[in-house]
Amino acid sequence: MYAKEASFGDDLAQAYGIEWQPDWFLPEGQDDRFTTNVEAYLGAQHEWMANNLPKRGVIAETDDWGQANRTE
Repeated sequence: MYAKEASFGDDLAQAYGIEWQPDWFLPEGQDDRFTTNVEAYLGAQHEWMANNLPKRGVIAETDDWGQANRTE
C-alpha cells in the first residue's frame, strides 16, 4: 500500500504503527514509500474517512461488484 495513495497523514500513520519503506524501483522524485501492513493502512484510512465525512455522509461497504451493501 503506497503512501501517495493514502488520504491520512503522518499523525494517523504513526498512531496505527505504519512503517513506511522505500520502493527503490519507482522513478526518482516520486513518493516511493509503501507498507505491507494492510490492516493498519486500512484502519488509518477508515478513521480518516470517518473524521472527514460531509454532513449526512456515510461510509458504505460494497460487494464484489461494487454495489453498496444495504444495512437496515
